[in-house]
Amino acid sequence: MYQCFLNKFIFVLLSVYGALYAQDMESVLRGLLDNKTFEKNRSFIIGGLFRNPQLYRNEYGIDYPKILIRLKENGLLKLSTSSPRAFRIHIEAHDTPIFVTRSVQNALKSLGYYYATPIQAEFIDGYFHLVMLMNAESALDPVSFILELEKYGYRISSIKRTNDITWRYVLVLKYPKIPEAIPLEYDIEVAQGSLKGEYWYATSRQKGVFAFSSLDSRIIYPEVAMYDAALQLISIEKPKQNSDGEYRVTIPSKVVFLRLSDQYTPSNIKTGIRAVLRQ
Repeated sequence: MYQCFLNKFIFVLLSVYGALYAQDMESVLRGLLDNKTFEKNRSFIIGGLFRNPQLYRNEYGIDYPKILIRLKENGLLKLSTSSPRAFRIHIEAHDTPIFVTRSVQNALKSLGYYYATPIQAEFIDGYFHLVMLMNAESALDPVSFILELEKYGYRISSIKRTNDITWRYVLVLKYPKIPEAIPLEYDIEVAQGSLKGEYWYATSRQKGVFAFSSLDSRIIYPEVAMYDAALQLISIEKPKQNSDGEYRVTIPSKVVFLRLSDQYTPSNIKTGIRAVLRQ
């Protein structure tokens, strides 16, 4: 009898959770699709594509990329317009403005939106709000945007299509990343050239000496800017060359990113830098 009661209890519990998942999923889908598309295809969307809403969840909650990809595959996520429009991307993150702004702008540039313009930036209740404006013939592809943001250490907590021209993204930073940053580990030498004439490095170590030199032994005038995980500037150093041809900078605690540039011209260092982190 006890086992029968237990089985019924588990069945009821699973039914309740299933109903909650279904309601949650419908709310998410309504937020991603325009109302006309959703209502016209409601049975196909809810009863077909997403009849098992638990499959579209991950360890953090709603798996937005998986949902969006499913919608795209079935032609339900309409992004294009008949003529160019001014689209808005509203970003919300509990994070420092510098890192959020840099990450979002670089992600948009990598997708071809070189002229996306920030038109609003403010703190509200502990969250940084950034609104980007861009003129285009279609809204930003949210899947591509999410994949680019992941390169900077972000995951998506929430996405909502506010109207035809505005999408709202809530970001959560798992661990800050700069995609182009060269990782530094103790006593492992790295060498690389850069046409931009600047080099980003990343380290998880809390102390050490950053030693570097020009690959072609030319005279350079280095400037090393050091940042914490939120891209807050900690210090700027302009080291002199030692007798062995190396330049050395002691890294303070909390430094995560380093940016190496030349004080006078990028061409001085774009041919290549050899670098190593020593204990």
